[in-house]
This record gives sequence, C-alpha cells and structure tokens, in this order.
Amino acid sequence: MPYLAVSALLVLPVLLPRHVPAMDLPSHLYNTWLVLLVRQGRAPGLELAPQWSNVLFDWWLEGLWRLGGPVVAERVAVAAAVLIFFWGGFAWVSAITRRAAWSSAPLVAMLAYGWCYHQGFFNYYLSCGLGFWALAAVWNPPPRVWAAVTALLLAVIAHPVGAAAAAGLAAFVVLIRDMDWRKRALAAAICCLALVVSGGIIQRALPAQWEMLQGFHVVFATQLRPFGEKYNAFILGVAALWFFCLWVRAVREKSLLLREPAVCLAVILATAILAIPGAVQLPGTSRPLHFVDFRLALFLLPVLQALAIAAQPRRMPFLGALMTVMAVPYFLFLASDYRYLNQAQDEFFRAAHQIPEGSRAVAAATGRPAGMNPLSHMLEKACIGRCFAYGNYVPSSNAFRLRSRPGSTLVLDDSAEVDRLAAGRFVVRSRDVPLYGVFLQSAQPFRLEVRSLRAGERVLLESVPIPPDWF
Repeated sequence: MPYLAVSALLVLPVLLPRHVPAMDLPSHLYNTWLVLLVRQGRAPGLELAPQWSNVLFDWWLEGLWRLGGPVVAERVAVAAAVLIFFWGGFAWVSAITRRAAWSSAPLVAMLAYGWCYHQGFFNYYLSCGLGFWALAAVWNPPPRVWAAVTALLLAVIAHPVGAAAAAGLAAFVVLIRDMDWRKRALAAAICCLALVVSGGIIQRALPAQWEMLQGFHVVFATQLRPFGEKYNAFILGVAALWFFCLWVRAVREKSLLLREPAVCLAVILATAILAIPGAVQLPGTSRPLHFVDFRLALFLLPVLQALAIAAQPRRMPFLGALMTVMAVPYFLFLASDYRYLNQAQDEFFRAAHQIPEGSRAVAAATGRPAGMNPLSHMLEKACIGRCFAYGNYVPSSNAFRLRSRPGSTLVLDDSAEVDRLAAGRFVVRSRDVPLYGVFLQSAQPFRLEVRSLRAGERVLLESVPIPPDWF
C-alpha cells in the first residue's frame, strides 16, 4: 500500500499541468509525429535509420501514440519513466544501506524531478533508472544476475552512456565484493587511473571540451537545480547535510567508513566526473554529446545519500524529516515555474495557429542560455499536426533514428545551419522561403507574433527569463 500511495503522489507533477514541462520532451513528441508521417509516406526528405540505442523512450511514445494519441503518449510515457527512475533509485539506496530507504524517498523524488528530467533527456533518464535497478540487483549476495542483465539490456536500448556507466559500476561491485578493504582500495585506485588516462585519450582523439566547473558536481547536488538561481538553496542544503552526516560517521566509525564498497564507487564516480570531458563529438554524429559531467553526476547522488543515511540511528529518522522539509518547497518552486512554462507553451500554440497549415516555421524567441532553455522546443509541440519546425535539430544530427536527406524541404538538412539558427546567426536563403518566424512581441506579459520571413533576412533571437529566477 505505501508503494502505491507514493507512486500516485510521484506522478502528480506529470498529470496535473496542462503541458509536461521538460525541455526536450516537445522534440520527442514532434519527432514521433514525423516518424508516423514517414511511415505513411507523407514526409518527403526524411527517412528512418535502423538504430538499437537511444530509442527506448521514442519507441514507447510511438506505441502509446498509436493507442491513444499524443496527449496519452506524453503523460503515460513520462509517468512510467519517472516511476522506473524513482523506484530504481530507491531500490539501489535500500540495497546499499540494507534497509528500506524511506528516509531517502524525498531526495530521490527531488532527483527524479531534477536537472535531467527537466532537460527532457528521457532516453538517458530511463537508462539511469534501469541502471539503478541493475545495481540494486547485484549489490548484496546472492546477486540476481538475470535481473541485472535484463535491466542493463533495456538500459542499452535507452542510452549507451547511462548503460555503460551502470554496467561498469555493477561489474566493479561484483569484483570487489569478496576482497578485503586494502584490495578494494587498490582496485578503486586502478579504476581512477584508467579513467584519468581515458579522459586524456578522449581529448586527444576526438573533438572534446573539458571545464574546471565539472568539479562542482562532486561537492554539490547540482542535479537539484532545474531552473534558475533560487534552486541553489537546495543544492547547498543537501550538500551541507551530506557533509555533516559523513563527518558524524567518520568520527563515530573512524576507518570503518572507508572500507565500504559505496565509498569506492563514490571516489570512482567523482574521478569520472572530473576526468571525462563534459562534451564529446562522437564519430558518425554531427553534434557533440553534451553534459557528460551532468549525466554522470546522476549516479553519484544516490551513493552519497546512502553513505549519509547510516549516520542516523535506525529509530531516529531525522535525515528523512530534514529531506522532507527541503522537498516540500522544492516541489512548490517547481509548481510555480510550471505555471510560467505552461503559459509560454499556450502562447506558442496560439502563435502556431497563425501559421498557414503545412508551412515551415522557426522560433526567434528564446529563454535561458543553452544549459537550460525551456522555450527551445515549444514551437515543435505546437506544430504537431499543423506546421513544420524548420529548425528541428534531430534529423541532421545523425544521432537519432529520424534522419534527413540532402535537400529536405521539411527541416534544415545541415547541422551547421541549425546551430546558426540556435545562435541567432541564421540568414534566410531563397530555398528556405516560404518561411514563418515566431518572434517575441512582449516579455511581460509573454506574447508572441508571427510574420513571414524574406530571403536575406537574419533571424535574430530575443530572450526572456522564463521561468523567472525569483518569484
């Protein structure tokens, strides 16, 4: 019964808003519509490529769309992803602490609705959730190998990076289980050295970008900042609570804390976050894989939480109470931000209805910088069934199953042109006309206007802080 009640509460942020606010989710929905058009032979210049990874969430969307349409597909697919992620994280923390992790449930819920969720990286999000289940299955003897293998195979279909991280951590756990603490420390040191060497090789062999700021993921709960500066309070609060609990354990247990397998995993994950470049241009793709450090940090938070839990006596769940105190305002902040984002999505729908049916359109109204710009794909959702989002980056990236052929009339077929549009440097060519632009009319209140673009015209971007940093 508690599991059903928690699950019902957990999916409310998906079911209650008019639109599910997650940056890349409209892109997933829009490209599912394009996939259906391709299958019907109604999308000239687009094609489907055989692909067996980075597709699980999109397969869900397509299947659910056929059953109940786009609204049902959006709600059910996202709600299922949240439940898989939350209960996977709950199971993993429970396995590490050897008790039901109810005191960690508020933090895992915050993590489930954290940075990765609101970026809309749902294939990676799913791969992490399934990876959590795999790690929970092998953490304590006897390991449930078949359950772990099944979860990891599904994780591979979702996203290779999350699956690789989970598989590597699971293999390390199995390897060190029967070792004494000295051998465990040596194995962890070897893994850290291998990660440092691998990071150097990646930077030399591939176009990549590494930043000193990646270290913030190690000492702060950066996943708990979906929008704006106001969420820094949660990052600092959770980090301070962790450090206090770990200090209490270190004083009370002295060297025993260092002998836990979870400490080895935390050190390995911290090294990976610091050593692996944050952006890597993978072979065969035209766009870099961004936010590698953010993605790996998703695995570090449950480990740190599990290490902190053991500082409290079993009959004094103060940590759970403090986490609940932080979780309540966190979700209230999200509810307020969702209001602004839903109003913006409604305005994009209003603008899309001013675009002639079957026409191409680009959005010149943008939100925050590229790190978290919730407005970046809202036009795509508004165009479903009506118009074509000409700046859709997916077909030209070669990283997804939907691909564009040279000369496509429904989408920019050159990734460089897509980048110019996103940077406000795109100049309309004669081949792009007729083309409509969605421009910012006013910031307060948020209003958009639509006008026809001419060849030679530059599409300048106008930014607006949605959602606002403070209330």
